[in-house]
Amino acid sequence: MNDSEMDRLIGLAQPTDVPRGALSEAGQELLEEIVSVDPQVDRKDNDVVLLPHPRRQRTKGRRGLATLGVAAAVVAAVAVPTVVFREGESVTPAAPPVSAAPEPASTSNPFLLLDAQGWVVDRVTESTEEEGEMIFRQSTTGKLLEVVWMPVEADESWYEGDPDDPEPEQVTFLGQKALLSGLGRGEFEIRAERGDLFLSVRSRTGERQAFDKLIGHLRQAPAQEWFAAMPDSVVTPDESAAVSAQLLDGVPLPAGFDPSIFVSDRSNTRYHVEFQVVRQVTCAWIGSYAQARAEKDEAGMAEAEDALAGSAAWPATHQMGSAELIGAEPYLQKMSKREAVGDYRAGIGCDY
Repeated sequence: MNDSEMDRLIGLAQPTDVPRGALSEAGQELLEEIVSVDPQVDRKDNDVVLLPHPRRQRTKGRRGLATLGVAAAVVAAVAVPTVVFREGESVTPAAPPVSAAPEPASTSNPFLLLDAQGWVVDRVTESTEEEGEMIFRQSTTGKLLEVVWMPVEADESWYEGDPDDPEPEQVTFLGQKALLSGLGRGEFEIRAERGDLFLSVRSRTGERQAFDKLIGHLRQAPAQEWFAAMPDSVVTPDESAAVSAQLLDGVPLPAGFDPSIFVSDRSNTRYHVEFQVVRQVTCAWIGSYAQARAEKDEAGMAEAEDALAGSAAWPATHQMGSAELIGAEPYLQKMSKREAVGDYRAGIGCDY
């Protein structure tokens, strides 16, 4: 594990039930329209507190932080429901109407913003209701500041630190008691605990004074402001339905596939959302092929193969740049030979 991968830590802020932000009605309607198309139609103060997800305001001047491109980084996976692939004897590219919105969820997102000049939001990953990561990047130097929150039990040994490291210094951070450690090579980290969660802030600033100055620009913002500050590379809950609809436009889906699994009440970098769409639709078609093969259904196998063979043209694949990242090619080759696909779910990571 390299230094960049180690740059993550732990959450502060006791989780509590928080109403999810209302999905935009226009986005939801668009998603329903796309997935319900007839198959015959051609479809071309500073304490961290928990706040509800409000709708992100869409105005030309809404950005509190500069917009940047999607980071080409490995995406942390998010669990999604297992898909029921087919009902009946054949697979079709139609999908049922979108199911009801999920129940209100809770979040431990501390909604932190960095007001230091030249620093922008690089990416956000909320992998679960209790775990997430937010990375700020200095636009000229490329330096990073990483904020990570997670449950204590996720990695208590990490929080305790390396016994060979110097004794951490007790400090106050965002109005809470915290520990500050020097990690070597000009890297510093603040770790704080509240209840069952840890919060970590880490950056390689070179000098301790520079680190102190940088984290002094961190603040906990109202949720409305935090959402408004997210760049276009981050998909927030109110955008989730519309973005999902765009990524599924023209994509053939097996009967029984529920596209509402992509409508999320958490914020994630757009690349992450694209990756999940491609992976889950790929898994659905391979599963459909496996079922058709077990039933000796040649038409079903052919349809699954054709759908997957066209994945390079899917909007999400096009925006990602390549479908090879999913690792479906070996399975597509097996499908073309009408061979068994084996444990494709583990191979592709369908359950993550």
